[in-house]
Amino acid sequence: MRNDQRRAWLEVDLSALSNNAAFIMARARTPLLPMVKADAYGLGVGPVVQALEALDPWGYGVATIDEGAELRTPGITRPVLVFSPLLPDDFDAVRYHRLTPTLGDEARIHAWHSSGGGEWHLAIDTGMNRAGVPWEGVGDLSWIMSSVAPDGPFTHFHSAEIDDGSMGVQLKRFDQALSVLPSRPTYVHAENSPALERNAPSRWDLARPGVSLYGVGSGLTIKDPVTGLEQKWSWLPVASLHGRI
Repeated sequence: MRNDQRRAWLEVDLSALSNNAAFIMARARTPLLPMVKADAYGLGVGPVVQALEALDPWGYGVATIDEGAELRTPGITRPVLVFSPLLPDDFDAVRYHRLTPTLGDEARIHAWHSSGGGEWHLAIDTGMNRAGVPWEGVGDLSWIMSSVAPDGPFTHFHSAEIDDGSMGVQLKRFDQALSVLPSRPTYVHAENSPALERNAPSRWDLARPGVSLYGVGSGLTIKDPVTGLEQKWSWLPVASLHGRI
């Protein structure tokens, strides 16, 4: 299909993207693990990642192996986490592209270790019910994690943008799951964009923003825990649609 821009086109402001990321990083006070899945939410992962590189993020998050492999093409060497559940048949491709799998059940953790091992992150389900080991079952895996410890456990909040108490429940579950690990891993992460709005500065080792990088936010008014001043979280628009009349 021919890309005809004579009548309509989408503009992506990479300066706005960088400013949003810098604002999050300053508020979170911890390294960023930006989510760039689905072609950076449809805005073009190549230019987006090149813009984010200037901020020295810890790494990047993607949904699939193919998305992670695409990041290696322009020479990105930072850690790239694949957040979709993987099968043992995927592990060769994960290693070939130097990606980091996220694993959430005993069979796949064992398969990863027995097939050569490497860095991996533990997915803990605290209520989203999408993927990961149930939070109350993490202790049952302590025997295998004593010999093949995860580099970073994490969870997902299902409704962090809603003030309904659910995020607090998930946090308590996550804390309980972390407490039964044989040792504290190096990189613990949990907060998506709305959770960062509510909880900054982050108490974890990595902040995992997604849609807020691209200009989408809740517009919450949050009291800064250090200064006590109220501040409305607002984001610079990154994408704009234009058309000629």
